[in-house]
Amino acid sequence: IQEVGKTVTIPADAEVINADSMYVYAGFIDGLSSTGIPRPEQAQTGGQGGARGQQQRPTYDTGNPPNDVAGITPEVRVKDVFKANDKSIEELRKAGFTVAHVVPRGNMLPGTGAIVLLSGDATDKMVLRDQTSFFSQLTGAQRAYPNTVIAVMAKYRELYKQAELAKAHEAAYQKNPAGMARPNYSRTLQAFYPVIEKKQPVFFAAPDMKSIHRIFTLQNDLKFPMVLADLKQG
Repeated sequence: IQEVGKTVTIPADAEVINADSMYVYAGFIDGLSSTGIPRPEQAQTGGQGGARGQQQRPTYDTGNPPNDVAGITPEVRVKDVFKANDKSIEELRKAGFTVAHVVPRGNMLPGTGAIVLLSGDATDKMVLRDQTSFFSQLTGAQRAYPNTVIAVMAKYRELYKQAELAKAHEAAYQKNPAGMARPNYSRTLQAFYPVIEKKQPVFFAAPDMKSIHRIFTLQNDLKFPMVLADLKQG
């Protein structure tokens, strides 16, 4: 909307909508959504192979799997996986929503969220603001560590502390690298840096009371800025 009033100049190419029997209201905002995000393919931790009915062993250590199998991909950004032509966007738009806080799909750490306009045909035009949140869940991996809530909490603490150490190491190395080992520059750990600096909030999905208490325990231990999301009890 550029102008409102009885004396405004109407452009020659304006679309006229007969709205005398309609209501005009502000568009709804979806506070937590995965609209426009395709569902990830399930990680192959097993399957049929060899003799009939025999389970095929995974090609990695299930106690220390690759990050994508473990559900640890905080470096993923919405603008890299968002599909502007996904039918779920149009469905949300028809329901009256014009803006959504969109987060990637996944398990423990799917990625960072973004504020997305639900109109347009190109991702770059629809993503209004990227990396606005650090999305987290207590959802474990399938048949690999961390696959329980307690394991997820332990892994969360481990990653957060590793990120704090990595951040301090990088800062010291940049100041004076003499005699120091070159930092690892892990994209996974670097994704935690804005949270550690209190510049990016953690949007933590907490659908039930047990989750709420567990998440508050993590937040109290690690002191990260937080927003509880997807609450169904409270």
